[in-house]
Amino acid sequence: MGEFPELEITSPLFDKIVLRFPSLADPLQNTLFRISVKKKNPADIYIQHAILNGIKWSRFQFPVTDFLNGGELELELGPYPNKKWGKPF
Repeated sequence: MGEFPELEITSPLFDKIVLRFPSLADPLQNTLFRISVKKKNPADIYIQHAILNGIKWSRFQFPVTDFLNGGELELELGPYPNKKWGKPF
């Protein structure tokens, strides 16, 4: 991890994941980060679109602070790679 740590997005194994961990602001409280997947076919493995905390996201990375503060990542998967999605910058 560098000066600005980021997490990389890849196709998850599950259709819905909820991660629960201690809050940065108050370790006695929990923070949740949800990952949800939309796909039409079980063979759909390529990310077509992503929405991070309600904002269309076109990069394959996102700041670790967005994860640690809690939120939601919504992924839409398809049968073929979307070459317009996942640009590094």
